[in-house]
Amino acid sequence: MRVFVHAMFFGFSCFAMAHQVRADVAFEDFTESTALTGLSLPTAIAFLPDGRLVVTEMDGSLKLADLDEEGVAALTLAEIPVSFCEGDDYETGLLGLAVDPDFADNGYLYMYRTALGELGVCAYADSARENQVIRVTLEDGEGGPSVSLDSLTVILSGIRTDTPYHTGGCLRIGPDEKLYVSTGDTGLGNFEELGPGTSTNPYADSLFALEGKILRLELDGSVPEDNPFVSDELLSGGGTSGGGEGDPTIREEIFAYGFRNPWRMGFDPASGALWVGDVGEDDVEEIDRVASGSNHAWPRCEGTLPKSCKQAGDAKPAFTYPHAGKKSLGDGEEASVTGGAFAPEPFGFQGGAYFFADFAAGNIYRALLKPSREKFKGKPVLFADGGQGIVDLIFGPDANLYYVSFFTGSVRRIAGPENGGGQPIAGKSLLLKDGNKKALKLLAKDAIDLGGGIDNPVLTGGSLRVAGFPELFGAEGEFELFNDLYFLPASGWKLIGKAPDKVKGFKYTDKKLENGPISSVVVRDGKLIKITGKLDGLGHELSEEPDSVSLSLTLGTRTWCLNFAETAKFKVDTSYSAKDADAPLFCVVL
Repeated sequence: MRVFVHAMFFGFSCFAMAHQVRADVAFEDFTESTALTGLSLPTAIAFLPDGRLVVTEMDGSLKLADLDEEGVAALTLAEIPVSFCEGDDYETGLLGLAVDPDFADNGYLYMYRTALGELGVCAYADSARENQVIRVTLEDGEGGPSVSLDSLTVILSGIRTDTPYHTGGCLRIGPDEKLYVSTGDTGLGNFEELGPGTSTNPYADSLFALEGKILRLELDGSVPEDNPFVSDELLSGGGTSGGGEGDPTIREEIFAYGFRNPWRMGFDPASGALWVGDVGEDDVEEIDRVASGSNHAWPRCEGTLPKSCKQAGDAKPAFTYPHAGKKSLGDGEEASVTGGAFAPEPFGFQGGAYFFADFAAGNIYRALLKPSREKFKGKPVLFADGGQGIVDLIFGPDANLYYVSFFTGSVRRIAGPENGGGQPIAGKSLLLKDGNKKALKLLAKDAIDLGGGIDNPVLTGGSLRVAGFPELFGAEGEFELFNDLYFLPASGWKLIGKAPDKVKGFKYTDKKLENGPISSVVVRDGKLIKITGKLDGLGHELSEEPDSVSLSLTLGTRTWCLNFAETAKFKVDTSYSAKDADAPLFCVVL
């Protein structure tokens, strides 16, 4: 969250609680609905293995809801003691949540809270308050689920709260079953009125402080031996590193550093990499792909500003967007990134795409990733709006997107269209010709599954999309070299084999190109796909070499997708050809 949007909380939160406004999903066939309402300042959500939803509220309430029960009200499990003082401006309290990988056996929930420190008062002096990572145990007894405060265990303490701002507070369990914790820089030295590069925060760039970091812990709060700044003393059983008495001590909990307020984060299931949304100051929002030991350059840099602020060894942002100007994501309301989560394959052919939000704008954006999974493929696009203070978003066990609307006191659900699934397949060859005799020839080599009757193109028709992407994104927003959709109407399709029990596939024929530039498509069950197209109706232009070309064929609700990149041959304005393409990790909408 950002300092300058705090006034919005006081001005609009009461109105929003009383008048919920439905968000609009920009993508066709996706639907948005309320999954849970009646909450008070909700901050984070997580699903239990059995599908029940756990919710934290800023004032310390820990709640549980079974979303399968229509009109369900959340059950309060416990009131976690937190320090939420007058004037805190909604960045302290109970902020983060994670479920133990062995929850079914131990019932452990992890949370991030602001607590009273040694002084025990609502103040911002040293030792007045601190942030902590805690653990409680949820028990399902005869009287129903409950959490006893006797089970509350502090597993990490001493995270500073010098101001009521930039607390961080995200908890995620990594694929290595370690607990990852985001901490903010406490807001010290943030001089937004002087521009990027003028902030003087003492913590974010220091290995002697827990603040402005991503921390990595064992589930009992101890330091993993393979953390990047672990010393020989720790490995030999001698404790934390440092010099003589009174010398500063390197905090071996640190996984990565140089952050301002890494409010939310998520892991890419395809690569295992951690992606973090770091809230900017007055100018730029930042999304980072975080590696062990990486330095993300705050406070020297806000995104990539000022020019030449980066030093040797600094990690480059995976993506940044300004608050205003032609490179911004929307209409200039974007000012506080909430990032993010990766879609599973069943989510309306969006599998592998990255979804993040902007708290100030209330928008959710979708970004495709390049095959390396290290950068975005093109500029993120608006997925949904009207979110009213999105403070967390995750994908549920039903493969739908869930987000927390802070201002409306609700959890919202976005569901993709019911479909037959996407099947990534390998490609044998692709040829694109440009010039006077444009052509397209595609031959796949993987066996395919035709699906059910609803996917019969004789009844429903189909479509083919072909898109080419450059190596580097254009300065003027030219993020795709071409992206063409060709419709294949039902009238052009015939069955291969005899109906209804001996159908072996489908064939599309349009020799006179009455319906478009695709002249032939052959789809055979258990075998292959073959597509040809020709002449000027083909949209691809080859004035620049594509870094990759992606294709997706959709029949009814089923999609097959291919991606050619590594073995290409290119002649400018003439041809692009590639062979032996591995199947992509996911099918996504191009």
